[in-house]
Amino acid sequence: MLAEHLDQFYEHAELRNASARTISNLKGQLQGFHRDFTFKSNDLKLIQSKDLSDFIVKKCEGKSADLFKAKVWAFRQFFGYLALKGVLDVSPAEVLKHAKYPKREKLPSYLREDEMQTLLEVSSNADHPADFLLISLLLVTGLRTSEIVGCFISAYDGEHGLIRVKVKGGWIREVPLTGAIMLVMDDYLHGRSDDNPHLFLTPRGGSCTSGWVRNTLKRIGEEAALKEKLTNRLLRHTFATHA
Repeated sequence: MLAEHLDQFYEHAELRNASARTISNLKGQLQGFHRDFTFKSNDLKLIQSKDLSDFIVKKCEGKSADLFKAKVWAFRQFFGYLALKGVLDVSPAEVLKHAKYPKREKLPSYLREDEMQTLLEVSSNADHPADFLLISLLLVTGLRTSEIVGCFISAYDGEHGLIRVKVKGGWIREVPLTGAIMLVMDDYLHGRSDDNPHLFLTPRGGSCTSGWVRNTLKRIGEEAALKEKLTNRLLRHTFATHA
């Protein structure tokens, strides 16, 4: 019975447009649950929160807190689905607690305002117009690399001052833009004469990739003489710090 509910849960996730990676993660965390989890009958209502907690602790013994967190997330999703479908009155996974992370010894790195200004100046003088837009957009929105790669020109809504990006799980998030970045965006698009629907293009006119984003940031960071390697993570931390 439990195995059947798991299969139905994965189908439900697909119908809700969950990404292939999300479904793969769910299967990975719930794999073997119906075989390893021992209980006296097929009555799912007998499953208690402590049973789930003991199971997760056993599977995560000696492992990182990230694995513990991933399994708690997966169980919350699955048992929440069972409660939604009326198979259970309440989800026993709702009260599961995440493992505590060790205290961070060092705060995440971020750029100072003068370093941000230097990045903008260097990228504005680059031969490829997309460089300046990339740096500007990342500094004021904190977008992920995958969100940059997946951006289309049609995602930009100048009338309402926002850009729509596809995030994890297949959802669309509306990201507000400042007047300054909209001017950069309009200038960039005005200079485009191709018919490629992607917002960012490589110097050769192809659609951008995560590798292009990574290499472009690394190059601009070196030209700006930053003390550490310029990455999307560093720019996201910078955005979170100065926002």
